[in-house]
Amino acid sequence: MAEGAVRLTDNELSKNSSSEITKEGMGRCSISLFTDFLFGLNKRQWSGGITVELSDSVKKTLYMRNGELVFATSSLIDDRLGEVAYRRGLISLEQLFDTSVKVEANVKFGQLLMENQVFTKTDLWEALKVQILEIIKSIMLEDTLFFEVQSEVGPGSIIMFDDETSTLLDRAYSFGCMYRDFSAGVTSVTKIKENEGASTSVPDGHFLGDMFKSMVEAGSVGAFLQSSRLSRPYSLLALMDVVHYGYCNLDPEVKLSFDATPQSDAVLSKINFYAQVLELVNKLLDEEKIQFPSQDLSLFAHNLNSPTFLSIFLDDRGRLAPNSVNCILSQSRLSIRQSEYFARCIESLIHFLIQISSDVLPSKSVDRLRRDVQKFASSNEWV
Repeated sequence: MAEGAVRLTDNELSKNSSSEITKEGMGRCSISLFTDFLFGLNKRQWSGGITVELSDSVKKTLYMRNGELVFATSSLIDDRLGEVAYRRGLISLEQLFDTSVKVEANVKFGQLLMENQVFTKTDLWEALKVQILEIIKSIMLEDTLFFEVQSEVGPGSIIMFDDETSTLLDRAYSFGCMYRDFSAGVTSVTKIKENEGASTSVPDGHFLGDMFKSMVEAGSVGAFLQSSRLSRPYSLLALMDVVHYGYCNLDPEVKLSFDATPQSDAVLSKINFYAQVLELVNKLLDEEKIQFPSQDLSLFAHNLNSPTFLSIFLDDRGRLAPNSVNCILSQSRLSIRQSEYFARCIESLIHFLIQISSDVLPSKSVDRLRRDVQKFASSNEWV
């Protein structure tokens, strides 16, 4: 459940999310209460549009059909299909510019991508899904918002998602929690510093590569935000990505401070267990003078992430990076579903670590590894 929100009873949901919304209505509330409001609409299988008004007169509309999110629109340039596709690495900056200049009232960006064989119809469909998810997530970055509800208002198109709306809302809200934790830890004078070797590893022509160059040139968060062509939230998200990928670091470092919850404690116990197993594996490999399989482990960890955001990433010794731990705990602390999701991811990482280590260690070391892991598991009540 969202922070500061009160879960409504079925009777209250019926009163607040059904009878009250059969007519047009509007209101202002915190993002946590707004999220619970959307959960109520989902539960009541409501149909219509919810328009959110943000700063600078930006409006974004979420459309529901029988309680399921099916589309979203935005007046913000950063939410256009081309901009989203570029940020997500689906097209290059050159393709974005070349296609944008050809867009007309009756010729859409997606159509041009297909005509130029940049996208197939399937590619375009998937890109539209990414665009809508980005709009949903962007709304959850706000602290408070003003919204207007209109029943039985439908979009021009319907997009069906693989996940249920309750899952999409939960992930989006958890993502917003992480963003707010990160943005609260930076100021205009926070310095942006390039990490050693980053300039050779940053993908050239990619959105993050372009943002990396702008950030390094700016030198501080304030200067970067002032020079960025993106809105403030999307600029800070880009900064968060660049830091998480290890291309830059911040001075002073962003240190998250939030109250522990049962959800975050559950995930933290898995993280600590992984650290114990990793320490044992490193010790056994060092004794046998065997190189640590960092590349295989890092690739596996990378593949555990969702397609749209990096939360799980390791250092060269296989440890969960401090920023990764921050990401995971920020998203887990107020969400049972996200807590369970990340707990499963860490468990998978532990099993994979044990497996790839067993493949290269001698049998006596493998026996010791499995024996000690069982001891750890018993003391941590982990299976």
